[in-house]
Amino acid sequence: MTTTIQIGSYEFSEPEFILYIKSLANNECKMHKELRFGQSVFNITYGLCGNVVDDFRGSDKDCFYNSDKVDTFLQSTFNKILNK
Repeated sequence: MTTTIQIGSYEFSEPEFILYIKSLANNECKMHKELRFGQSVFNITYGLCGNVVDDFRGSDKDCFYNSDKVDTFLQSTFNKILNK
């Protein structure tokens, strides 16, 4: 059985959630060259999940200034929504 989360009318497994957010962020970065990938991921995730990501601001999971943390950030966000 696959574990899923519900965001709006969409249901995502963890890999689907990560791929979806990364895809949106890639598209946004193509349209807005001034954005960093991690910045875009954080902003999109905040837009979709709201305050769920607030606990990660300034933490070792915050990808806003460090795109190397994107996977950790998205995995942590998925788990936080799952355990709400």
